[in-house]
Amino acid sequence: CDVARLSNMICTIEDWAVSTSLSGVSRGKFEESKRLLEKTRFVCSVGNIDSEVPNNRMQAILASLRLGEEIMRAYDTPFEDFMEKSDGCLHDFMLSVSMLLHQFVLGMPKNQRFFHQRLNKLSEWHGK
Repeated sequence: CDVARLSNMICTIEDWAVSTSLSGVSRGKFEESKRLLEKTRFVCSVGNIDSEVPNNRMQAILASLRLGEEIMRAYDTPFEDFMEKSDGCLHDFMLSVSMLLHQFVLGMPKNQRFFHQRLNKLSEWHGK
């Protein structure tokens, strides 16, 4: 399931998106994460394309698979500690996460309520 793989990517972001003295940023995993985020975003739209027409059925299914919680986990990553060592990957990753978040809540009041309750955390990151 893509949500499970996306969850794994978010949980291990510090391992593959940060350059250390032992290894550099894993471009392969970075590209995989962007593809997963884009694919999941498209699933939230009618026709599985990048559109502003929401697919509420798929949004509900993804919510039942805890996509909202996984998106929030990305916002819990201490990016200030890693941003300089990520060669721009973390910024691009979070831009893709934000685009998915937009499509996941579009026209879906239940998903909107979930994130509305977490606006402080979202505002912290977007204020940077």
